[in-house]
Order: sequence, then C-alpha cells, then structure tokens
Amino acid sequence: MSAYVVFTKEKTLDPSELAIYQRQVPSTLEPFDARRLVTNGPLEVLEGAPVEGVVITEFPTMEAAKAWYDSPAYRDARVHRQKVRSIDACSSREFRSPQEVLCAVFRRLRQRTE
Repeated sequence: MSAYVVFTKEKTLDPSELAIYQRQVPSTLEPFDARRLVTNGPLEVLEGAPVEGVVITEFPTMEAAKAWYDSPAYRDARVHRQKVRSIDACSSREFRSPQEVLCAVFRRLRQRTE
C-alpha cells in the first residue's frame, strides 16, 4: 500500500533558505521511488486557516517514506526547511488513494481554525 508524506506551509520566513531546500529535495526522493502529487500549485483554501502551499509526495510503502525522511540527504535539506516556515505540519500515513490524502489535509486545516 502506498504511503503519503504531506507538508503544509503556513508562512515563508526566509525565501533564500526555501530556495536552497527546493533545490536539494528532488534528488533526495529519487532513491526511494517517490512521486510528487502536489507541489505548491495554485491553492484556494475554502475552509480553515490560510496556507501558502501544500506538498504531497507518494512513496511505495510507509517504510520507504520513513527511510527517505531519515536519510542523510534529506536530513541535510530538512535543516533549510525548518528555517523558512513559521509552522510546518508534516504527516505521514498510509491511505488507499491520493483523494484520501487531500481529504485528510483539508480536515487538518479546518481543525486548526476551530
């Protein structure tokens, strides 16, 4: 069963650090057969707190998702991500489809405003 890693970006604090992060991440995903489903494209939040962006990445298994997150290459990139966002909600869980992932993201955004 596929696993999905979800990041929501609420506010960019340092655009130069974000640029470094965005340059480094793609190469960290390749060894884990990951596929980006959503990458900070146009976003309209219909309910819940506003966010600047959402990134959803699909991995073949939960083990692959965790191995990527803990890999030395992503740990190096992660340092830059942690410098650029006021709050970065990260969730990793197995879902049956990408549609379930999107529903979970929007439920989480709605809960933050309640």
